[in-house]
Amino acid sequence: MKKIGIITLNGDFNYGNRLQNFALQQILKKEGAEVDTIAVKRKKIDKLKHEFIYSHISTIADIKFIIQKLIGKITPNSLRKRKVYKKMINAKKDVIAPFSSEYISQKTVKQSEVADLNDKYDLFIAGSDQVWNPNIISFDDTNFLGFADSHKKFSYSASFGVSEIPATPKKLRDHFRKSLTDFQYISVRENAGKKIIKELINVDVEVAPDPTLLLSKQEWMEFLKPEKYHETPYLLVYFISEPAKETWKQIQCFAEAKGLKIIKIMGDSYDPKQQIVTPLDFIRSICFAEYVITDSFHSCVFSIVTNTPFFVYERSDGKGVSSRIDTLLQTFGLEDTRVKIETPLLTVNPAYHFDQVNSVLMQEKKRGVELIRKHILNNFVTD
Repeated sequence: MKKIGIITLNGDFNYGNRLQNFALQQILKKEGAEVDTIAVKRKKIDKLKHEFIYSHISTIADIKFIIQKLIGKITPNSLRKRKVYKKMINAKKDVIAPFSSEYISQKTVKQSEVADLNDKYDLFIAGSDQVWNPNIISFDDTNFLGFADSHKKFSYSASFGVSEIPATPKKLRDHFRKSLTDFQYISVRENAGKKIIKELINVDVEVAPDPTLLLSKQEWMEFLKPEKYHETPYLLVYFISEPAKETWKQIQCFAEAKGLKIIKIMGDSYDPKQQIVTPLDFIRSICFAEYVITDSFHSCVFSIVTNTPFFVYERSDGKGVSSRIDTLLQTFGLEDTRVKIETPLLTVNPAYHFDQVNSVLMQEKKRGVELIRKHILNNFVTD
């Protein structure tokens, strides 16, 4: 039995992150592996070191970048946003953390203990989610499995979360290039990631389905409560970033025209009027909704899995993570679910051909599992 360590983003405040982690674990367990998700407990000083001290400053542009970043962290608006963000995290943790404890086999290690992991596992998988987002990991090589032997390094549906690696700090691209060169196998989640890998190390890699797509609706339903999420027909609203006022106006008009109650689930902005739910109830709320309106990748995924009509907006925070949604919608032929802020929602009429969607879903599930079998589980060789 292979012992596998998963390296992904950790934190009990993001539904998609917890559910993709769970899904990958389940697929690997079905294939007979023993699986742990490794959570690295970092001190704030370690993160600051990687952001500022280990940034390999080599140009004036780098110095300007670091100064702007430092100033950006102490502006009144930034401090206010961080306070609200921290409040959201603390509120969500109480509800989401029990899911991780019950459903995910997780091992927590200190940063100083990461080097010892290599001898404890047969192989490691980086992914899924935005494990290689330069705005999150900077020069930290843990998510690139820098602690592991080359023959133990794999990725599955890993995401950069950006369309290109930033030009500053100048040496960041070199760091990413070196970190990716000795992987045994790489697959990414979106087309933009495939392009980045090609540019960095000149290798063509697979664009693999997100792990949440590898479990069928029936498999997900085994973990859900069978009763409806809400007795009254409802429209589910879940935005990672705070939507524009015009967007809220369009949503309210749409709900009134359809005779639907609006249920809001809290995203990354704290709002006591919005619901905080467990990850499984997050899926259930989508499953029983008449419509879903969102800017979230995993809300789109579970709308597809449960055949729930949905509309998707661009994120309003300008973080440029739409490439993953673009790839998802293109795969399932659902590009017309995109809505622009200036477009009246009632005039948007996507063609939800769920028979075709389900056919693609079956193909993607099969493809994803086969990629894991062929390129990770069966491709692993001992030293």
